[in-house]
Amino acid sequence: MSTLNRNHPDPTLNTAQTETGAASTEPPTAAEPSPASPASADPTTPKEVYGMARDRAGETVEDLRESYARLRDEVDDLSEQVEDFVQDNPGQAVLVAAGVGFILGLAWSRLTR
Repeated sequence: MSTLNRNHPDPTLNTAQTETGAASTEPPTAAEPSPASPASADPTTPKEVYGMARDRAGETVEDLRESYARLRDEVDDLSEQVEDFVQDNPGQAVLVAAGVGFILGLAWSRLTR
């Protein structure tokens, strides 16, 4: 493992000290911008930025449409399952509905006090 000495008099060189204590020079890593190339230079124009934002917005809209379609399909499947359960077990369905209604009624009455 090595540690970089960032206070070297020559800013283009980084000295590193290895585990044995010996010093070695390493070129700047990709995470460190080179002093010769400023990191603040942005080659994109406003038109390119607008185009990139428009493309990203289009992708987001498409993702939302796909998510909505999947959700709608899942809700339709759940609705069919509930319908099948009610048709197969009408007594249980009435009891479950009465229980849910009772609990909602209790919660509503406590909220309105």
